Order: sequence, then C-alpha cells, then structure tokens
Amino acid sequence: MRRASLIACIVAFFMLISGAALAAEAQRPSVFAISNVEIDVTAADAASARTLAIAEGQRKAYEILMRRLLRPEDVSRAPVVDPATLNGLIDGIEVNNERASAVRYLATLSVRFDASTVRGLLKANGLAFTQTMASPVLVVPVMTMAGAEYLWQPDNPWRQAWAEHDLANRLAPYRLPDADATDRLLASPREVIDDDNTALNRLAARYDLERTLVVRLTLEPDLAGEGYKGEITLAGTAGFPDLRQSVTLPSEGPTAENLGPAVERVVREIDDWWRGETLVRMDQGGELAVTAPLRSIADWAEVRRRLARVNLVEDMTIDRLTAREAAIVLHYVGEAEQLRLALRQASLVLDLNPIQNVLMLEEIHRTPTAVPVAPAALSQPETPDGGAGEPR
Repeated sequence: MRRASLIACIVAFFMLISGAALAAEAQRPSVFAISNVEIDVTAADAASARTLAIAEGQRKAYEILMRRLLRPEDVSRAPVVDPATLNGLIDGIEVNNERASAVRYLATLSVRFDASTVRGLLKANGLAFTQTMASPVLVVPVMTMAGAEYLWQPDNPWRQAWAEHDLANRLAPYRLPDADATDRLLASPREVIDDDNTALNRLAARYDLERTLVVRLTLEPDLAGEGYKGEITLAGTAGFPDLRQSVTLPSEGPTAENLGPAVERVVREIDDWWRGETLVRMDQGGELAVTAPLRSIADWAEVRRRLARVNLVEDMTIDRLTAREAAIVLHYVGEAEQLRLALRQASLVLDLNPIQNVLMLEEIHRTPTAVPVAPAALSQPETPDGGAGEPR
C-alpha cells in the first residue's frame, strides 16, 4: 500500500510540474502564428478605420499562413473563407504600434490560428501541408570581394541586406549576430569562411542557439560587363541543402538594397526545401511506442514540454512512469521519418529500433553516460539445499 501511494505521489508531482511547463509552452509562437502584419486603413472615422483594418489584417494573416503551410503550386487551391469562417480559425490576436487620426488607423497585427481547426479545413480540402518549423538558426552572412573578407565590419553590405530584410513568418526562424567585439573574438572571418564548426558552435552558443547558417557571397568584377558577378553558397551546422545561386550586380557594387532580392531568393528556397521535407497529409499517421530515459523528475517535465511543440504529435498515452524512464505511446500524423525530423526540431532525438524505440532529450543523447541504468534485479538468497529462498 505504501509503495502504491508513493508511486501515485510521484506521478501526481510529475503531472503538476509538467502542466506548468505545458502552460508556458502554449505561449510560444508556432507554425500557426503569424506576426508583424502591417495594417493601414482610412475610413469615415477612427473607429470604423480600426474595425476595417483589423479585419483586413486577419485576412492578410490567413493568406500568409496559407503560403507558409502549402506548396507554392497549391496556394491557389487554398480554401476561400468568408469572414465568419475566418473568425472561427483564429485563436487570438495581438495589436501593437497603434496610431490613429480622425479618419486613419495604423498598427501591426499578430494572429494566432487554432491549429486543430486549420488542420481540419485543409484536410477537408484534400491539401497536404507542413506543420513543422525548423529550429531557429543563427545566420552569419560573409562576403568576399576583390580579395577582401567582410564579416563583422559595419560596412558589410551583405550583412546589412539580411538585417534589413523581412525575415518574419518564415519556416526557419532567423537570428543575426550582433557583430560586436565578442562576436569577433568567438569567430574570425577565416574560421567562418572555412566552415570551422568549433568556432560556429561557440558563436551559436552565445545566442542560446544550436545551429548556424553561413551564407557566403563571393563577388568579382564582370569582365564581360561593367558590374559584378558572383555566387551564393550555404554552409554551417543547420543541415540545409547545398544551395548555389548566381548574382549579378550593377557597377555601383553591392549595397543592402540591391542585395535584398538575393536574400529573398535564399530564404524562399530554404522554405521550399523545408516544406518538401515536412509535408504531410492528415490521412497519414499512426501510433509509436517509445521509452524515454529520465535522469530526474525535471526531465519528464522537459520531455512533455518539448512534445507540446511538435504539431505532428496529436496525443500521448502514458503506459508506465517511473523515476528513471517513461513508457509512452505517441499518436501522430505523417510518416515516422517526418515525426523524427519534427521531434529533432524540438531537441528530442528519436531512435527507431526493432527492439525498442527510444526518445531522448538531446542533451542526454549527446552524453550517453548520463542515461540512467536500470538497477539489476535483486538476487534471491540460496537455501542450504541450493534452492532459492524467499526474498527478504
């Protein structure tokens, strides 16, 4: 009886701290959240302008969401929704930077869409879509021109182009380094150009990130013309595809303005590639039994918190929970490999094994010695005649 009560208390404590973690996780932006939608409407009066602007912003956010979730060739097939249906898809809005006059209203709108309702709408229309965002990456733009290397300098136009470009609402969240003295100490231009993973990992760690995307721009004078020509390539630790794009610039040379289209091409191609890797149909899916090793009570809360970030996981059943491991069943949509990729973006490592599927926190996977080892079964004392006696 005491043992049963103790287990019940442990489970209750696990669920309590997990519930707090899940509540905090619910506030995180997701693939179904659209931000920085600019609205600007003029009407007969300020109140009317605000009402019209909010409705217009919600419509814009829906269109951005469809472009994010669907393949480019399927965007034209996105469901056309009336205002009532659109309102039913929205879980909440946030309005910032409000400005108004007697007849004009301007603001920036963020819209959270209800994941379940959006899934149902797209499934009903027979559309495949992504539900997984890539892990945040640190973008390191480096340029080589006329033998000079530009990385942390204030006059690096390639970095300026990335800094000024609209990188919101992409499938990969991007963050640029501050380009300050600390960054210069952590990674030199030569280390970045040479794709030195040790230096890149140091740089990423400063910003609490795990992956880097080095975007190299190489330029040289166009001997056949009056401007410059060059190539963009990707490197780093983000695992993005081997993208190569050509660049042609006017005689004035590279500027943040004329490099803007090149930034957009890179970002769009990464989005298209990621969408292709994570595209799922709602009629695909299944159940997967996994065992999650735990080092402490806090690990279970962290596993649940990270699972809450994985949109492909629709539900979870707990089969067994102890202080050292959790045996759970994941109910998911998509294919098993897509589930593994989605889990990886939440810093969960899924090892598919015919004997036992293991789900690990990434930090446990990196340090296998930290995985708890189950205690050996208690041996039974032998009786004088060599048989096994009753355990004490």
